[in-house]
Amino acid sequence: MLHLDAKPVFAPYESSATCTYTVYACADAQQYRQYLVQIEKQGFTLYAENSIENNLFATYIKDSCLVQTAFIFADRTVRVAVDTKTALYPNRPQV
Repeated sequence: MLHLDAKPVFAPYESSATCTYTVYACADAQQYRQYLVQIEKQGFTLYAENSIENNLFATYIKDSCLVQTAFIFADRTVRVAVDTKTALYPNRPQV
């Protein structure tokens, strides 16, 4: 789908009939943020984002496609799941 300047831990695999999941190793937060820019340039809209300590999470949607991403600080990986957009939790404003 898009290029992330890091090595996949293993080849992308289908975790279900509609979902492809990839884990990239040796990534950093800057590479993750650059990857999110690429997703947006492909016409995806940010649906939700969150951070927990040094871990970053974002969900993007476009038409019937969903891209969920996470940067995990502890093991320096970026995890990307691409799936069909099904039922999503309502996007609530931050309190």
